[in-house]
Amino acid sequence: MKRGLLKSWNQLAMDTTSLNKKVDAISGATYSSNAIINSVQTTLGNYLAIKHQGNNISWQTIASLVLTLILLVLSLVMVLKKKFRKFYWYYLIAVVLIFGLWLKQMISLESVHNWLINGLPWQSNIQIIAILILALAIALMRHENYYCNYLCPMGAVQMLVLKVSPFKKITLHLKIAQDLAITEKRE
Repeated sequence: MKRGLLKSWNQLAMDTTSLNKKVDAISGATYSSNAIINSVQTTLGNYLAIKHQGNNISWQTIASLVLTLILLVLSLVMVLKKKFRKFYWYYLIAVVLIFGLWLKQMISLESVHNWLINGLPWQSNIQIIAILILALAIALMRHENYYCNYLCPMGAVQMLVLKVSPFKKITLHLKIAQDLAITEKRE
């Protein structure tokens, strides 16, 4: 590093010509020199990709934000106003289609783990942050299953399968303990 590897990119324009700049590696430190060169080129490439994208917002981004907002409002209406529960099954289909298949938005243990390590993705994924904040707020208002019953695509799939399944939930009346107590009294 004595020869100035880290200074090789100083005063260069932030454009594609900087990506093509060849920097000689320092002998004896080939691995670390290559790692530095690759890191600079990757970072510059990402910067240029974001700069090229500019402030253009695609119709998909707008549609995903609008649909997320609509589903969040509908979930609140269904939780707070019981008369709208008749639309619950249609709402669950929308959650599966929009959050599950199209947006792929779901809070999982892996995402929570990543947030604890790396922080919340405030700018890159505003929808999942809104879902998280709403789920925590409603859970604090004594609706503990709110996320699973209204916002989680996997929870929605489970509820829909339960609805259309020919096998209904079976309640087992466990008489085993009673039968054992009766047989013990007889002995």
